[in-house]
Amino acid sequence: MTDKENIHAGHREKRKKTFLYNQGFRGWQEHEVLEYLLFYALPRVNTNVIAHKLIEACGGLETVFTAPRSLLKSVEGVGDKVCDYLYMIGGITEYCRELELREKNISSPGKTMKYFKNLFRGKTREHMYMVCLDIQGNIIREKLLSEGNFETTEINIMNVVRTAVSADAAYVMLAHNHPNGALEPSIPDITVTHLVEDSLKSVGIGLKEHIIVTDKGCIGIKEYEKSEDKERIIHKF
Repeated sequence: MTDKENIHAGHREKRKKTFLYNQGFRGWQEHEVLEYLLFYALPRVNTNVIAHKLIEACGGLETVFTAPRSLLKSVEGVGDKVCDYLYMIGGITEYCRELELREKNISSPGKTMKYFKNLFRGKTREHMYMVCLDIQGNIIREKLLSEGNFETTEINIMNVVRTAVSADAAYVMLAHNHPNGALEPSIPDITVTHLVEDSLKSVGIGLKEHIIVTDKGCIGIKEYEKSEDKERIIHKF
């Protein structure tokens, strides 16, 4: 083993002992967490440099696990094996989140807004989610429908319908964020809301609301269209 390999091995051993002693990543920086995770995909590589570059390219640790493969592979040292490994971690995280969400109730406006505020926390690109609910308002499935740029995102409406039917949902809620901070829905936002609502209605499922989330608060598009006092319906965080 070379001196360089000895240094890496010693660093990794210290990191592992720290992780075990603390029983987790509390107090670690984002690049340190990713560096540690990559130990197991790249056993003989300095993963600190790769971790920094991945986070920089993707805009944060959270999006590393869902970023397009082409973006991940634009970072030197990242190949198919690392991509598959990162997607696996992202998939496990999403699965555990879905387990945690089961039977979680968002039947009241306060619970609903708190839930979606947390869902979009830290997201700097526009994302759209659907949440399937049972008749009591319990969450039975959450699905990321699309991830777009800062201005727009696109969804497959039939995918929404298929997901809702397979979940045996009574209702669906759509939600997307506006990273630019605009609370007012755009014409495409309103159009998508109507199209999804009509498509779901054809299979006996209701669209409860389509929520826009910003760092200033959030609004429901259906509520927005009915209200004459637009300021009154803004839910502040």
